[in-house]
Amino acid sequence: MSLEPNSQFTRPYWLRKLAILMAGCCLMSCAPSVVQNSFDATEVGNKPATDTPLIDIGRLDATLNRELTRRQLSLQRHAAWQIMHGFLPYGEQLTVLNNGQPVNLLEHLLAGGAMLGWELYPGDTIPTTKRKGIITRLSEADYYGQGHVDQWLAIMAQAGVPKEAEIKVGEATFTIEDWLRQSQYDVSRNVTAEYAWTLIALSHYFPTERKWVARDGNTWDWETMVEFELNEDLVTAACGGTHRLEALAMALDTHLANGGKLDGIWLTTRQRLDAEIEKVRRWQNRDGSLSSHFFERPGATADLVQRLSSSGHLFEFVVIAAPDDMLRERWIQRAAQRICELLDLTTEQDLECGSLYHALNGLRVYRDRLAAQRPSNDPA
Repeated sequence: MSLEPNSQFTRPYWLRKLAILMAGCCLMSCAPSVVQNSFDATEVGNKPATDTPLIDIGRLDATLNRELTRRQLSLQRHAAWQIMHGFLPYGEQLTVLNNGQPVNLLEHLLAGGAMLGWELYPGDTIPTTKRKGIITRLSEADYYGQGHVDQWLAIMAQAGVPKEAEIKVGEATFTIEDWLRQSQYDVSRNVTAEYAWTLIALSHYFPTERKWVARDGNTWDWETMVEFELNEDLVTAACGGTHRLEALAMALDTHLANGGKLDGIWLTTRQRLDAEIEKVRRWQNRDGSLSSHFFERPGATADLVQRLSSSGHLFEFVVIAAPDDMLRERWIQRAAQRICELLDLTTEQDLECGSLYHALNGLRVYRDRLAAQRPSNDPA
């Protein structure tokens, strides 16, 4: 498979370097990125839950709405890696500036609009559909394009874009499903041996399509990818391994929702998720933030931005993977409350987009899951 160069995204060396430097910023601000506070230790365990909630849907909505309007992304200033992280929690709500004018990001992209690092090309004719797929350029090192195989598709899935949506690539019109079929076909060509994002996309869009024949002629299935991800090291993985665990949780939920049994590799997956959730709980810091060392060991940092990054990623994993009856436990409420407070404290600061928007996506998932549990006669 070859990718043709696209002059629209060809940039001089200095401009590529500038894009990399910009990749950490979602706002222009001179505020310091390190803020000290008084806490410096961790505690094991938490106080039992009480009848008085620490956080409610109103507080979550207020934080999510404020950050949506406060943080303004621009197609001229920001790259796809940054902007697609913003699309993760906000989906079709997200507007960006295009030459100073607000445009709906999803409409812009589906219409074939440009975004630095958003590089899509017509792909192969897929044997099962007889339609051409879509291929994307992998951009691991520069932080303005797709950093992981099928990352864009995984974000589309989590943001709720339907697979029937049409998307223009050059002069041709495809569907998101065409893109997904290319992903299935090319699963045997995964050069990074990371299947988390592929698993998120395929389990979301094709919940009952468990097996398929890939380009190598072999039959692939979810269990193959699940087994691979279970055996991978979390410490050396991106973002502390949180995304790998989220992919396992999403695939497990889809498996069970479609009549699958909790046995074999799926039981192993549930046990692994529970064990990692328990680490997050035990290593929670006394201010409610979560370990700065992710799943490796307890730890805290005095840097509010770094604390938001680790807490946000871990919280996102927990609220995706936790059983329903755990969501109102005191320690999870404390974590949500602390993330909201950290966002309150950093409204005037530049924040790295991955850290910011994964924290916000955690709050969004938590808000939606709490709302789904709320009795119909509960006005809260």
